[in-house]
Amino acid sequence: MLAKPVNPTEIGKPDARERIGVILNENDMENMRELSNYELESINGGLGFLATVAAGIIVGSAIAVINDWDNFKAGLKGEQEIE
Repeated sequence: MLAKPVNPTEIGKPDARERIGVILNENDMENMRELSNYELESINGGLGFLATVAAGIIVGSAIAVINDWDNFKAGLKGEQEIE
């Protein structure tokens, strides 16, 4: 059997299937199915991602208040900002 001709620019580059670390044959392709919405949300972030962003904003706000506590108290009392 003759070898398949090789493009010189492709020498040393992995095949596309090897790049993703999976080699599929025809039997594997027949057993594949689409992801459900639940699976897609868990992969793409979904509500968990939004909860993480909200937690980050809350923590960031708390840190800002703690670092400038005297001005925070003055603001609650309606007093001028402390320099």
